[in-house]
Amino acid sequence: SRRPNANAGNNTASNMDTTGPNDSHQNQRQQHRVLGAHEIPRDLFFASQVINNACATQALLSILLNVPESSGASEQEKPNTNDFHLGEELANLKAFTADFDAPLRGLAISNSDKIRAAHNSFAPQQPLEVVKDPNAASGENEDDLYHFVSYVPVGGSVYELDGLQQGPILLGTYEQSGSDDVSWLEVAKPAIEARIESYSTNEIRFNLMAVVKDRAAALEKEKKRLVEEMSKEEEGGGLLKERLEEV
Repeated sequence: SRRPNANAGNNTASNMDTTGPNDSHQNQRQQHRVLGAHEIPRDLFFASQVINNACATQALLSILLNVPESSGASEQEKPNTNDFHLGEELANLKAFTADFDAPLRGLAISNSDKIRAAHNSFAPQQPLEVVKDPNAASGENEDDLYHFVSYVPVGGSVYELDGLQQGPILLGTYEQSGSDDVSWLEVAKPAIEARIESYSTNEIRFNLMAVVKDRAAALEKEKKRLVEEMSKEEEGGGLLKERLEEV
């Protein structure tokens, strides 16, 4: 997830990672506020990065552990319900660390055998290693490294989650209008642009990625909904049929 001199590799549809040359980020942090431990909302999962080569793994966990899970209500009862389930391992981790502070959550991640195995399966040459010196995670030659951070919407606010920071960075607020709302991106966008612009004009080694819903699963769900609507409606069925054919 962090390599020298190389290009690094909500509502899940809109949570994002970014990666680029790592730096102290101090200029960018002047524009936004790093929350203290007592200010972090209970429904926001933030963990310190205590592993010196797992920023990408931690960025993905920061996204997944901040996506609201489905309440179990039917699509008819709650059409905007997020069809998302963490799975047993991550659900247990989230519940177990609910009252932990950020450093303890980071240690809990490092002690998860399944997370370790998943990480090592993608990077066998760089197994998870706990940082003995808390300041060693960033390294002395950060200009030669790449780093992943996450941008997530939680409870009407947008946060930048970087495990090497003292806390989550509050970027701003937005008006929520359902689980598939992407208006929060307008809050995240300036922060992402500021991060990129803080480097020299000849620096182009950045990646912007989104964790999204499985498109095949989403289309199957849409197909099922259209078939059900067509069976109930006689008028307007032509438009539904056209949409079904598109899907």
